Amino acid sequence: MSALPLDEQLAVWLGQLLAGQPPSSDIVAFNVGLFQTASGYCAYLSGSTEFDADSDDWAVQGAYSPSRREFPLPRDVFPFPKWQDALSQVSAALKAALARPELQHSPLAHAQAVTVGFDDGDLERIA
Repeated sequence: MSALPLDEQLAVWLGQLLAGQPPSSDIVAFNVGLFQTASGYCAYLSGSTEFDADSDDWAVQGAYSPSRREFPLPRDVFPFPKWQDALSQVSAALKAALARPELQHSPLAHAQAVTVGFDDGDLERIA
């Protein structure tokens, strides 16, 4: 794992995913999902052709689901003691990543919404 700050790592990961497997033009919203693993946490990217600010159901549509879309957050590099800590740190890092030059012209920058959240949990809107 890189010694770069988490926001830079997320920007690189997202930039590579979007460049390597660009979403179709009908993808209007993106979610960075989180889940717990035996070694820590993991993030993944998905996209949807619809967005509903009043319901998080849009995020499970899976219209955009790039291969190798997972970004591991191993406990030895990212020691988040609780899932709330992981969500808070990833949320802040994602906000910072979206402001980085490498993502300012990406599909994320033009999306109706970008969210983050744990599977089966509430989503936090980042953009």
